[in-house]
Amino acid sequence: MADLYVHGVVIKEGGSEIRQIRSPNQSVIGIVGTAPASTELKPNVPRAYFKKKAALEAIFPSEASGVKGSLHEAVTGIFDQLEATVVLVKSLSDSDGDLIKAIESLAEAQSITDQKPKILIAPGYGNTNPKPAVNPVSDPSPDPEPDPTPLSRRRP
Repeated sequence: MADLYVHGVVIKEGGSEIRQIRSPNQSVIGIVGTAPASTELKPNVPRAYFKKKAALEAIFPSEASGVKGSLHEAVTGIFDQLEATVVLVKSLSDSDGDLIKAIESLAEAQSITDQKPKILIAPGYGNTNPKPAVNPVSDPSPDPEPDPTPLSRRRP
C-alpha cells in the first residue's frame, strides 16, 4: 500500500519513556535603565533575575542611599503585576548614547545569562512623542447632494 496522506497529527507511542516537552520562556523581560547605587550590576552587562527581592537588592542595596534610578521603579512595577524573569542592563547615564549601548548589549543576553528577552523596556527613554505631522492630504470635500430621482428612472 502506498504512503497515506494524513491531514493532522499522528501519534506514535514508543515504550515507556517519558520526555519533557521544552518550550522557550516567553516571559523574559529585558530592562535597560540606570541604577547609580548598584555595585552588583556592571554597565552594559546583562544579568538575569528570577525573584523580585534579588533584583531590587541588586539595583538598590539595602545599605545604599540616594537616587534609586529608573530600573528600580520598572522592576517593582513588573513584579507587582506578574512573576517573570527579568534581564537587567545598567546604563552609565540617561544620555541617548549610553542607553543605546545598553540596549545593544541585550543582544548578548542569551549567551551570558541563558535567557532571551522577548520584551524590551527602557523606562524614561522615548517618553516624549514628536509633534504630529501635518496631514499632507487635504480634507476631502463633502459628498454632493444625492440625486432625488429614483434609480429606476435614471438615465445611463
